[in-house]
Amino acid sequence: MSEAQSTSTAPVISISACRSGFWSVSDGHLCMESTLRQARSIDGYNSSPQASTSNAIYTCMHAGPGARVCTHNDFQQACGSKLMGGLPDVDPYGGQSVGVYGDHASIHAGQTTFNPGGAPTGHTDDVFLTWNGSSCSANNDGPGRHEAETSLFSYRCCY
Repeated sequence: MSEAQSTSTAPVISISACRSGFWSVSDGHLCMESTLRQARSIDGYNSSPQASTSNAIYTCMHAGPGARVCTHNDFQQACGSKLMGGLPDVDPYGGQSVGVYGDHASIHAGQTTFNPGGAPTGHTDDVFLTWNGSSCSANNDGPGRHEAETSLFSYRCCY
């Protein structure tokens, strides 16, 4: 049998449906939570005023199998999907001018702002990338902040 006549086909895996409460992004390859949460909300009801990014991580882990705090790249994918008509007419940043991504960041030389305890340069443990704009843009990444400084920041869960 020639190559053109081959009857074998590779299985096609299509992810098109996300769990309830999640948007399908990038043709179903990413599911992003439709609710913009705040990091102080470990259980979704703002009941933990001392919560921080660790609570966001905990919350997302319990949103379903494989869920995590959305990364900078996840948000950029959602922005691209929005431009291509793949999301409802809602910006993934939800109009919130500050938020936290699931990406780790580092403390840069001389950084004292957002660095409680004076973590050393290059420190990445408990330091997370933030956003500093309220809508999709090519440059919506803010400084790395220690998790203690993100207790009122917005975030979304993805899988």
